[in-house]
Order: sequence, then structure tokens, then C-alpha cells
Amino acid sequence: MKLLHKTLFNYLLFSVFIFLISTVVFYFLVQNLWENDVDESLIYQKEKIIEGLKAGTFEDTVVENFTRNAQKLGVEVSIVPVTGSSPNAEFFRNETYPDPVRNHAEPFREMVSLIQVNGENYKITVRKDLVESADLILEIIIAQAILFLILLIGSLFFNNSFSKRIWQPFYELVVRVKSFRIDKQEVLVAPETRITEFDELGEAIERLTRDAIRTFSTQKEFTENAAHETQTPLAVIKTQLDLLAQDENLTEQQSEIITRIEKNVRILSKLNRNLLLLARIENEQVDKTGQTNISAVVDEICSALEEEIKMKGLTLSLSLLPDVPVISNEHLVHSLVANLITNAIRYNIPRGRIDIQLSNDRFEITNTGQGHSLDESRIFERFYNSKGADGSGLGLAIAKKICLTLGYELNYRFSMPDHHTFTVKFT
Repeated sequence: MKLLHKTLFNYLLFSVFIFLISTVVFYFLVQNLWENDVDESLIYQKEKIIEGLKAGTFEDTVVENFTRNAQKLGVEVSIVPVTGSSPNAEFFRNETYPDPVRNHAEPFREMVSLIQVNGENYKITVRKDLVESADLILEIIIAQAILFLILLIGSLFFNNSFSKRIWQPFYELVVRVKSFRIDKQEVLVAPETRITEFDELGEAIERLTRDAIRTFSTQKEFTENAAHETQTPLAVIKTQLDLLAQDENLTEQQSEIITRIEKNVRILSKLNRNLLLLARIENEQVDKTGQTNISAVVDEICSALEEEIKMKGLTLSLSLLPDVPVISNEHLVHSLVANLITNAIRYNIPRGRIDIQLSNDRFEITNTGQGHSLDESRIFERFYNSKGADGSGLGLAIAKKICLTLGYELNYRFSMPDHHTFTVKFT
């Protein structure tokens, strides 16, 4: 979820909470104000009745028939003479009375007063109908909901509009960071803003990219120099060894020494090339936009290694789907396939077998070997399981790194009794 949407979502939750609380508070507030207004009206009616009683306006027969006549006229007022002594008292209450017209009960606000006028005690009851609570709540909720929606939509619109404008420099900075490539060695320049936090972030990213480019340049220069400078003396050593091996006066012991030296020179030369390849991959100095026919690459490598396969007495089985093109770097694909096939030959058993399968979505190679599974947590580490082997110990590490670079998936599994399988999925 984007930061802007997260902020708006939290704002919406808070607004809904406030809406619910305010609706309840507003309902009780309106009800209290309404009851106070009704109470004032009831008191006014009572005072008018008392004035009439004190002035003697009402005759006894009128007072006796007042309540009956008022009910007939629908006036909610009653005056009832009270016999005996009765203290002055007055109270308000809410009551519900049946309404014959509407055929259901209606809520009323009622004031009851016990008074003494001209030596006579009276009980005056004045009522006024109230809006039903359900209707009142419904109207309040509707009014609140309409107001809430208007305010919410307006707030979300303006907040979204202003937030996008405020966060625009940040989004632009994100786009520049995504498009940043360290191999181009161009320092990322942050957009200018008037917001302190964004300016500080931009300055930090500029400084970070500048340091990264400097480190990358230094590492790249060192790798290139190391690869170039080591290849020359290795070539000289190999040439001198070839000349020395042609000397007819060499003893058998000296020939064995020269052979061991040549073997280690080859290993060192291959190790140097592999380390250089790893450095180029890690520094993203490879093009991944070319198209490669993996079927042709597998055929080419198998043909090149045919003599080595025969010398070890291995049986090679190929099941290749012809013309399997993928968008990738041809050199990396060639190195990936070569490392896996070479690994299957090197760590195979005498008179073992190698099975290679190729389909549109995967390349799979199975070889016989040790009768137990390799450590899956370390099998793709550099120099793992390289003791006693002629390889550099970088083959599987390079294969894994190539797959990560090209977006492939490299997996290993062991099947009894001695089958080791490596699968490359072209995801």
C-alpha cells in the first residue's frame, strides 16, 4: 500500500469513528434542547392556567368539565380539583399514550403541578407530544451522514490533490533511483524541493551514489588490471614450461614436476578467468538483451567435451528440443551450460552416465556420482567441495550467479542410489 493511500485510509477510519461518536452526542444534545424548549412551553401554559384560576375566570362548572372538553378537542391539558391539603409540587416526565387517530402509542412530555389557588387545591397536567425517538435518530443520522459524506469527499479530494503535489518530488526521486545504473557512472541528481526532509533525502542519495560509483570504479579497475597482469606471467610460465618439457636431458622426476606445474598453471589460469567473470557479473557489466539458442549451445559444448567423456568411459544421453531461444547473454548461457556439463563429467564415477534434457522452460542434467546427497545449503558456495578435484571450485557458484543475473532458477536434487540432478528453469 502506498504511503498516500495509507494516510488516507487512516484518515477515513478516524473520520468514521468521529462520525459515530458525534451522531450519538448530537442526538442526546438535540433531545435535551428539544425537551428544554417543550418544558418552557409547558410552564407557560401552566402559568396562564394559574392566572385564570386566580382571576376567577374559570367557574366551578368550567373547571370540572375542562379536562373532558379539552380531551374532546385534543388539547392535552387537564385541571383536576384535589380534596384535602396538598403541598405545592411540580415535576416533568416522559410518558407514552395511545393515539386513536394514528392507532399507535405516541411519546409525550408531561408536566404535573400540584398548586393551591384561592384556597383550592388543583392538580394541573399539561402535555405536549414529542417526535418519536426512532424518527429523531433516523433524521439525525441522515443529516449527519450527508454532512459527513460532503466533508469526507471534499477532504479526501483536497488532501489527495495537495498530497500528490507535496509528494511529487519524492516520486520523481524514486523514478531516478530506479533508473540509476552504477555502470554508467553518472551521479544521481535529486530534484530541488522546498521541503527540508526531501532535500536531506536527496542529498543523502546523491552522496551515496557518488561513493558507490567511486567504489565501483576502483573495483572495476582493480579487477581489469589484475586479470590482465596475471594472464601475461601465466602465459610466459606456460611457454617456458613447454620449452623445458622439450629438453631431451630431462629426468623422469623432472618431467613429473613439470607436468604438475603445467596442471596447476592451467588451474590458476582458469581460476583467474572465472574470478574475472564473477566480477563482471556482480558489477552488472553484461548485456542481457541478446537472443541465444540454447539447443545449439548444448550441442556445441557436448561436441567439444566428447573426448573427455570417452576417456572417462561415460555414457551421454541427450534429449534436446531443437531451437529453444531465450532472451539472454550468449556468453553467460554458454558459461552456464559448460560449467554444469563439466561439473557432471568431473564428479562422475568411472563408466557412469550423464542425461541431458532440454525443453522450452527448463534445462536439466543428471549424472551419476557419490552415493549421498550434497549439502544443499552450501553446494553453490565458492570453493565448496573442490578438494581433490581438478576444477577451480567456482563452477557451481558461477552457474548460480549467472542464473540470478538472467532471472533463471537453479535447483539441485539427489535421487537414490547415486543420481545428482541440476535443473535450470527459464522463468
